[in-house]
Amino acid sequence: MQTNLDAKEIQLVATIIRADGTVEELGVIDAFYKNPLKQLIWNIKKWIKHLKNVLNVNKKNY
Repeated sequence: MQTNLDAKEIQLVATIIRADGTVEELGVIDAFYKNPLKQLIWNIKKWIKHLKNVLNVNKKNY
């Protein structure tokens, strides 16, 4: 996506609307922050969430 706007932050939010009308909010799936500190914090949170998912998958396999 390209834009001319001078955005300070961008968040990509996902929502699923099923054929029966139910709505499932997936929340923020990615984000970009112009502030390097905010971007670093977002990346660390995303990495920790990924690490928890990997560890939970490994627990179930044993």
